[in-house]
Amino acid sequence: MPYDPVRTTNLRVGAQKVTGVLVKPGEEFSLLDVIGPISAANGYVSSVVEDGFVSTAVGGGLSQLSTNMFNVGFLAGMDDVTHTPHSRWFDRYPAGREATLWEPSTDMVWRNNTDYGVLVQSWVTGDRVHSRLWGTKAGGMGSSLSRDRFPIDPP
Repeated sequence: MPYDPVRTTNLRVGAQKVTGVLVKPGEEFSLLDVIGPISAANGYVSSVVEDGFVSTAVGGGLSQLSTNMFNVGFLAGMDDVTHTPHSRWFDRYPAGREATLWEPSTDMVWRNNTDYGVLVQSWVTGDRVHSRLWGTKAGGMGSSLSRDRFPIDPP
């Protein structure tokens, strides 16, 4: 992740909120439901937000947590309920596997399609956000997928 102590604060707050969440069989993990409301009263700070345009907002940087949560769900073989890519590509994310977040309209949700509960864990160390799902292995996808980037129209 880029060096930005303010964004890192938001990532630490979000990571603490998702850690310990138990997603039972058939349940959905909605990142906005777990970490919201994204407000100063809930521990978030104002930081830079990039979604085609640069501005500031409370909770800036949480799309990195969203991308991590999308990827752990994807790699574990969970059902993708909804995710929205950014309007531009960031080289810090796996090409084709990233998810932005914006309260209240843009969420990242996956469904636990296994017969077992899944415990969510996330933490921030150094220049990385880490995320992990704990549970009983039930298949999963695994991936070495990568995609070439193609020219897109600007937003």
